[in-house]
Amino acid sequence: HHGEHVREVAAEFTVRARTLWRQELVGIDFASGGELQVGDGWTQVEAVVRRDARADLQLAPALQRLLDYPFGCAEQTTSVATALLAARTMLPRWFGEQDPRVLTANVRLEQAVHRLLGMQTGRGGFGWWPGSDRDEPFVTAHVVDFLVQARGFGLAVGEAELDAALQRCQSWLRDSDDTSLRCRLVEVLVRAGRPVQPWLDWLCAQSLDGDARLRLGFVLARLGQRARAESMLVDDGEIVVRTFPGGDFVSPLRSQALRFVAARALAPHGERTVAMAAALQRAILAEQDATTQENVACFRALAEHYAEQPAPADVRGRLSLDGREVVLGSEPLPLALRPGSTLVAEAGGSGCLLVELRGQHQVVDAPRAARMRLHRELVD
Repeated sequence: HHGEHVREVAAEFTVRARTLWRQELVGIDFASGGELQVGDGWTQVEAVVRRDARADLQLAPALQRLLDYPFGCAEQTTSVATALLAARTMLPRWFGEQDPRVLTANVRLEQAVHRLLGMQTGRGGFGWWPGSDRDEPFVTAHVVDFLVQARGFGLAVGEAELDAALQRCQSWLRDSDDTSLRCRLVEVLVRAGRPVQPWLDWLCAQSLDGDARLRLGFVLARLGQRARAESMLVDDGEIVVRTFPGGDFVSPLRSQALRFVAARALAPHGERTVAMAAALQRAILAEQDATTQENVACFRALAEHYAEQPAPADVRGRLSLDGREVVLGSEPLPLALRPGSTLVAEAGGSGCLLVELRGQHQVVDAPRAARMRLHRELVD
C-alpha cells in the first residue's frame, strides 16, 4: 500500500562551472602600444582583430558597457540611446555593415524614442517610467538633450512632443530656485536653438557650483562669447583625472567630461584639449563601476572629439601573439587563443587596433569538476 515501501536511490554526477557566451572589446593605440592577456575565466575563446586609422577604437569597452544596459528607466534608456547615436558612424567601420550590432542600432534608437515619448507627462516633461504622471526636471533635461540630438540625426521625433518638452524646460528655468538645474536647462535649450541670453546673463552673476560653471562655459563658447566662457572655466592646470565613487548628481568623472566639452568648444584641436581627452579616456576605461550617466557623458564627449580629429594616412604597427609576429591586412583577422595567450602591440606605430574576444566564459569561480552525491528517498 501507499507509504509502506521505501526505496533509496543514490547517484553521483559531475558539476562544472556555468559558462556563457561572452564578447569583450579592447582598443589598442599603435602609437603608445599595449598588451592584452587572455584571463583564466575563458574556456573557449577566439579573437577577431581589426585595424583602423581612427583612435575611437579605444572607446569600445565604454560603448560595450553602455550597450549591455537594458532599456529600463528614462535615464538608462536615454543613456544607452545617446551612446548609440554617438556611435552610429563608428559601428559600421568597426564591425562591417552587415554586423547585427550595426543592423539593430537604428531599430533600437527608434524603440528608445518611442519608449521615452511614452514617459512624457501631460505637462510636457518626463517621468522615470512609462505611465508616470509626475515629471522630473533633471530626467527631463537628460531626455530632451537626447531627443534634440536624435531629431538632428533624422530620427522621427514629433514636433509637438518636442516643443511641449522644451516649453516645460523653459518653465522650470523661469520658476526653479535650483541654479544647478537652471544651468543644465540653459545647456539643453541652447542645443535646441532656443534663446536664453537674459537667463544666461543672470546665471553668470550667481554663485554656482563647479558643474554649473562648466555647463555655462560650454554654452558661452557655443554662442561665441569666448572671453566670458574662459572666465567660467576656472582652471587649476590639472589634467589628471582622479575618480572616486559618486552619486547620480555628484561625480568627479562627469565633471571632468564637462570640463573637456567646454575646453573643446573653445579650442577643438588645442594641445591641452588633446591631453584632456587622453586623461578622460584613461579614467573611463579604468573605472569599472561607473554609472550610466558617467559612461555616457565620457563616451559622447570623446566620440565627438575623435570624429573631428584628422586620421593618419596609414595604419602601421607590429603585433605579436605569444611571441610570434601576426601579419595584419585590411580584413578582420581571426585568431585562436587560449587562457594565458598574450597579444602585444609594439609602440611607435600609427592608427589603432580593435580586438574582439568571444567565446565561452565561466560565470562563477567554481571547481572544474566537483563530485557531489544526491540521496533521495522515494516512497511507493
